[in-house]
Amino acid sequence: MILKYAGRHVLKRNPWVMGWCADLMSRETAPPVVHEARQETLLRRIFDSARQVPAYLRHARKAPSENCLDYLRDSFPMIDKTSLLARRTEFLPGGKPPWRTTVAATSGTTGTPLDVHRSLGSILWEEAFHLQHWHWAGWRRGQRQSVLRGDMVVPVDRRNPPFWFKDSAGGQLVLSTRHVDGRTAPLMAEELRRFGAMQLRAYPSAAYELATHLEEAAIRVPLTSVITGSEMLYDFQRKRIESAFQCKVFDFYSMAERVA
Repeated sequence: MILKYAGRHVLKRNPWVMGWCADLMSRETAPPVVHEARQETLLRRIFDSARQVPAYLRHARKAPSENCLDYLRDSFPMIDKTSLLARRTEFLPGGKPPWRTTVAATSGTTGTPLDVHRSLGSILWEEAFHLQHWHWAGWRRGQRQSVLRGDMVVPVDRRNPPFWFKDSAGGQLVLSTRHVDGRTAPLMAEELRRFGAMQLRAYPSAAYELATHLEEAAIRVPLTSVITGSEMLYDFQRKRIESAFQCKVFDFYSMAERVA
């Protein structure tokens, strides 16, 4: 378990990712004209790449060298998952998967299964966006976090604590989502305080369940922020989570394709 988490951090918290995050944050106060120029440059690159994809070839060939956003809005069709599943190879470069990619499965918002191909670079770039988002929520490098995102950290049939794993390499307390109930919630709250977690990263449903049990036990665990993701976050969930942890919830929405 220790090696597994340490390996993740070596891969995702490397100097390139940290530099990309710093670059992202440095652009936040750039004037609109800078963002517009950068957008044009990136769209021209996208159109160049789209010429390798059969489904987009006809549109990409006609792409202009300027006013790229207008052309994207007016000329490129919106693609739904049904079309993607029915014409899968047409959306792959040259009609086949690139060899230097990993395959990930997702059900997505609609619940329809889909396999997607993603590069190592896209995975690392998403980590940079995660770090930027955590900074928006008040986290600073070196501060401890807690995680409640479905990780299998202890056996499911365990009945006595610990119901968590201390990831010393990443400064994280990883809680077992499968063990959250009225009996374990106070124990988890005590461990959160002892560990010194400043931020919680969780599935909305898991954070809500833990928050509900804490409120029933009249327990509050003050944090700097809670980061939610991977599921819909509903208003009633946000309200209870913010009450139990005495902080704001910052929701992160991304996609398995790692393209945005």
